Amino acid sequence: MSIVLSLGIGLGLIGRSAEPSSGQTPQPPPNLPAQLKLKDSTKDVFLVGRKGSKVLYCFSDASRSVLALEANDIQRTRIRLEYDTAALDKAVGTQDWGAASSMLTRIVWPALPFLDLKGNNATPMALRAGLYLMRAAMTKTSGAFTPEQARAADIDYRTACTILATVGKAGWYDRADEATLRAVICLVLLDRPEDAKKELDRIAEPGTTDETYGLYWLSRAHLSAAGEESLAAMDQVSLAVDFDTHDIDTFPDALLLSAKCYEKLEDWYRARDVYYELGMLFSKTYWGEIATNRLKHVMAQELTETPEEARIRNVFFGVEEDMNVKVKEFLSGGADKKGDEKGRKPAEKDTGADKGKPTGQAPAKDDNAQGNVAPEKK
Repeated sequence: MSIVLSLGIGLGLIGRSAEPSSGQTPQPPPNLPAQLKLKDSTKDVFLVGRKGSKVLYCFSDASRSVLALEANDIQRTRIRLEYDTAALDKAVGTQDWGAASSMLTRIVWPALPFLDLKGNNATPMALRAGLYLMRAAMTKTSGAFTPEQARAADIDYRTACTILATVGKAGWYDRADEATLRAVICLVLLDRPEDAKKELDRIAEPGTTDETYGLYWLSRAHLSAAGEESLAAMDQVSLAVDFDTHDIDTFPDALLLSAKCYEKLEDWYRARDVYYELGMLFSKTYWGEIATNRLKHVMAQELTETPEEARIRNVFFGVEEDMNVKVKEFLSGGADKKGDEKGRKPAEKDTGADKGKPTGQAPAKDDNAQGNVAPEKK
């Protein structure tokens, strides 16, 4: 599947004075040190910029002589990425996605114009930066949140979209299609469904064994949910879950989205149940945190206090139970959390061969930001 995403999206602010303003193409600072492997030689250079198909470089950070190479002549690119690995590992280990995304974004931002160069070590790092930005945005708006937090989340999504779309243009990278689909999800969450649909319609439906099958249908589900087509979204969520065997994130991401669809349909009992199961299964992950925050919000409105009509199957098999009691026990810390048994945390991929699958695709933005929220208790 060949996917190319052309986004006319303004760049988000990422906390650097040298960052471009909205709508500009990201440009690297002078003297980005790198090693370029050609067919018959290796060059230690300073990357200066791009001009059409050519890569501009110089041999000294003080040099005024700028040379050019055809991008296709470069067989491998190694950009010097300097960062505090211990600080990054700590942020990831404690699931501080704001700190982790900030560190990685600062690292990869200057390299964006060069991510399409073959064998670029910055490209997998950029994918991680995009994923962490999506996580940071989602956690900012997982429960009750302020307008300032909503605006901060939008900046994260915009920046993630720019980075992921750029990664998606790296035709040599085996996860470029994944990056593109995640950028499409960002478009949906930025309230740009028309742009997202335009990009998705360019993508042929992958087969059930394709690496991006689950993510493709999850992207479709996000788009349907944004268009108030909750039932269609839930059908697409089922496709993402039933056939996806490659991406461990798709299952919890899809469940989060289905719970939000239940909220939009005002089926508070099913929303409660799905959030509860997510909180139990993924208690030590950001999925569990988000689900628990939404569960607290639903329960605070007393939307499930009225006894639900008994379902015939449950009555017949004698498995009827008071879910409100179980949920309140869980929220009070009295229930055993299934995720605690194995100490589950989102798996992180390495930054070398980059064959593992990173975690943390952001599900739909909090309903508060979209105007689809559980009614406040009167």
